Amino acid sequence: MNTELMNTIAAANDKAQYDACAKRLIGQKMILAHILVRTVDEFKGMQPEEAVAYIEGEPLIGIVPVNPGMTNTGRIKERTILTESIKGLNTEDSEINEGTIRFDIIFYVRMKDGLAQMIINIEIQKDQPADYHLLNRSIYYVSRMISSQKGRDFVKSKYNDLKRVFNIWICLDMNENSLSRYYLANENILGECHWKGKQDLINIIFIGLTKDLPERDKKYELHRLLNALLSDKIKVQEKIEVIENEYHILMNDDLRRDVNIMCNLGEGIEERAIKETTERVTKKVTEEVTREVTEEMTEQFIRSMYDKGCSIELIADVARKSIAEVKAILDNVPIKNLPSNCAYVGKYDVGKLHFAMCAEQDKADKSAYYVSDFFSKDVRLVASFKNPELDGVEVPKYFILHKDELLNIANIRFDRLLPAYQQFEMTPFLADCANTMLLDLIAAYDEASGTRQETLYNTAIAFAEWLLDTSDDMLGRSIKMLNKLQLIKRKRALTYEERQLLLNIEESSPESDDIRVGIYLLLDDQERAERYYQKLDEKMKTAFMQYPIYKFWKHSKA
Repeated sequence: MNTELMNTIAAANDKAQYDACAKRLIGQKMILAHILVRTVDEFKGMQPEEAVAYIEGEPLIGIVPVNPGMTNTGRIKERTILTESIKGLNTEDSEINEGTIRFDIIFYVRMKDGLAQMIINIEIQKDQPADYHLLNRSIYYVSRMISSQKGRDFVKSKYNDLKRVFNIWICLDMNENSLSRYYLANENILGECHWKGKQDLINIIFIGLTKDLPERDKKYELHRLLNALLSDKIKVQEKIEVIENEYHILMNDDLRRDVNIMCNLGEGIEERAIKETTERVTKKVTEEVTREVTEEMTEQFIRSMYDKGCSIELIADVARKSIAEVKAILDNVPIKNLPSNCAYVGKYDVGKLHFAMCAEQDKADKSAYYVSDFFSKDVRLVASFKNPELDGVEVPKYFILHKDELLNIANIRFDRLLPAYQQFEMTPFLADCANTMLLDLIAAYDEASGTRQETLYNTAIAFAEWLLDTSDDMLGRSIKMLNKLQLIKRKRALTYEERQLLLNIEESSPESDDIRVGIYLLLDDQERAERYYQKLDEKMKTAFMQYPIYKFWKHSKA
């Protein structure tokens, strides 16, 4: 099987599905109305529910083919002015010797006067083109939208019948949320002559969307709605809550179906991207990879390549093994002759991807080891401490992970993280270990993005709630509550009741000064936070600045 070809076909299919789904979502009349009221001057100040009535017919969504030279003819008889006006449009605009373009979404909009019309074209751009500038393409599109009106919207030389055109681009994965407009402008270089005509005929609008859902703010109203619709990283329920509760858009069966499809595609696209990236890296940097692979990690390397879809032949070539040796490893035949002092748990890098693997000694043959996915294997870890009371104590396998690993290890099973701690009997030592893990999760969340950020947050919240249910003798109540509330504050403002909890903690128990600093930071009382901060010794000041709660300090501390 040609794995590369299959991956390419699958990726292309995902892209095609995403494009089709995105067009259907945006092509909903209520969604189009939201776009119109925030981009077209004629509709500004109008409610989307009102604007819907001005959209004529059903928007055409990239499905109608037109032969070269037939852009303006063939369908003229199908429409009469002001009635079946949508039928004269084609999503594909083609002219002999000019090439073919296909519009994503195109429709007529009736003006408030009930007489004049405008033509709206909406394009969805997921990836920024590398070989041309998008503005140039947009100028070409509006030019075709103007020229194609001849014979359809006006005849002979009745250029005054030309309709206004809008080419609106929704551009995904941008560095910032933005809204830009390009139009014809007048400059009198000599004299003050005013030429008659429609200076507003041509309009180009760019809507830039970042990967993340923007905050709920009036200036981001349109961006938040579009991001909720088009993002392949936001979960279904969050999308539905935004669309229904914030924008009061009825989720019909078609809309709900496409929202689900978009989410499912996101998961598939992300997984395939990891697979494709790994295979591409292994091919390009074969020599570099093979140099980095230590003897004890040979099996892990082979298994990771195989899991990413690489063929046995390719693996054998890269790993410099025979096909028989590779098959033996994949059949779980133990590796021979590893050094006796090799690490039982190790990290291995494939390009920019990082994997945690474990090497397990064969009980019968002490020179042989089985290498496997660290997070899928039932691994026992024993800690080594200078404290003789703790030396040799068994710890959860996730104990060895810190912020950087939580951020970067590709094969982490976050769903197994909390259960790995819950299976142990609670002790002050385990509670301290769990609290350290929680702080690492919060710190990783602050630096993460996309789906991993959300996963880190959900894992951290679950951790915080579990710790709150444990005995206060194991871990102080104030610490547990502080960590839960600092997580909440990262998502929203604290409620009155939550603020009272913090005040009660400060007033009812003799807390250390570092706890008080944290309390007042969460209460947005910088003055008191700073007052207690100054009471800390220099070592504690330095340590406090490393805590995730320091995020809420309003200015850098010298």
